[in-house]
Amino acid sequence: MQANFYFERMEICEVNRARKIDLRTLGVVVMVRKKRERNMLVRQILLAVFAIAGSQLTAHAELTSAALSNYNTAVNNNDDTEIVRTARILVDEAISDPQNPNATIAAYEASLKLCERGHCDDASDGADFVVGQPDTASHPVMRDRQLLKAYVDFKVKSNGSSRSSLKDALEPVKTANPSVLSLRAFIQLANEYYSRADWGDAFRTSSNAVEHLATVKSSVPDAYFIARETAATSYLLHQRGPDAQEDLIRLNAELEQLRSRYEAEGVDIPDWLERTYWRSEAWVGVAQALFWSNDTRGSLSEYRAGKSNNRPLSEKQIDEIRAEYPLAESDEPSSEAEDGQLPFCEGELKQTKAIRYPSSAAFNGMVGSVILRLKFDEKGNVTEPEVLAAVPIAGFEEELIESVSEWRWQKSDDEDKACRLNRENVIMPVTFSIR
Repeated sequence: MQANFYFERMEICEVNRARKIDLRTLGVVVMVRKKRERNMLVRQILLAVFAIAGSQLTAHAELTSAALSNYNTAVNNNDDTEIVRTARILVDEAISDPQNPNATIAAYEASLKLCERGHCDDASDGADFVVGQPDTASHPVMRDRQLLKAYVDFKVKSNGSSRSSLKDALEPVKTANPSVLSLRAFIQLANEYYSRADWGDAFRTSSNAVEHLATVKSSVPDAYFIARETAATSYLLHQRGPDAQEDLIRLNAELEQLRSRYEAEGVDIPDWLERTYWRSEAWVGVAQALFWSNDTRGSLSEYRAGKSNNRPLSEKQIDEIRAEYPLAESDEPSSEAEDGQLPFCEGELKQTKAIRYPSSAAFNGMVGSVILRLKFDEKGNVTEPEVLAAVPIAGFEEELIESVSEWRWQKSDDEDKACRLNRENVIMPVTFSIR
């Protein structure tokens, strides 16, 4: 006699009533919904797909199978050690019983869980097993199984072959509904190409990720905009042209627009948005500096010499782009007077210690941009300089912090009205380039 088999599948989707899951290893928050699929199989089990590390979503079972029951208990308790131990057992038992109608899904879920928990080596046998099982119309479909295998192989060892295989496995997924696995795979592959300075593949992979996540942009804005940032910056480093500059300005303008909406609603701006916004500000500075750099490839000097058609966007063009992303109006005071404070004193910033170009960066001909947040005390001295962003790599900000810490704001001699020298949240962008 057959028993009913119930399976709850969870996909990233656009819904009003959705449940939040904290993807701590990705730094993203996704909204998910449940889709119930019912099949008649030998035994009754209940599995929750994509129970992410650190979340409270679990798989539940109504089987007599000890392996499945122990695995579900471990996931329910969010016990890392037990999850890994029971997942290994579940994979082994599924492989030893390939005719069992639950073998494929059990091996798939346990292998996915193992790799999520940093044990992709132990997931290899299960990933190999599921791609060898007969294809069916139910989850996991062959496309998802092949993606799991390619992802596991890539995590076990990133080389030219595994990266190429994962890129191929992601191609048919690009237009499918996003899942946590596809999101992980896209982002981590793009980051791998990026870390290897393979700007072309980084751009193509992250652009595919943007397309993949476009339909769930409001549900996973952090993942979406991180993919946008990777695509825009890798394009800039790959091409160095006005199109790349425009992509970065549009990214920056849209992020600023999103920040303004949080501020207008009186809601705290999420950390991911603050970080991504300030990085985009710094990258806009890098894009501009590249047109003035001594490295003439795609630069303004090359354009002026008649060797290139690349020309930086004009201020008018930049303003027109930004006008497409109007900022939300806020009820916050628009001036210090409205806030009941004395105005900030007119004057100038005394740079008592000059900023030096880092010698190692100069040796490499590197262009960089740093965004600082400064505070001034009652005497006008700079206090607590904070680095909001430093791109494309760290290194520029160390010398900058040391210099800026000795600066002060000096009041103008002709300033005769009541004013103050103390001020917070002063943003200062600094761009490093060789001309």
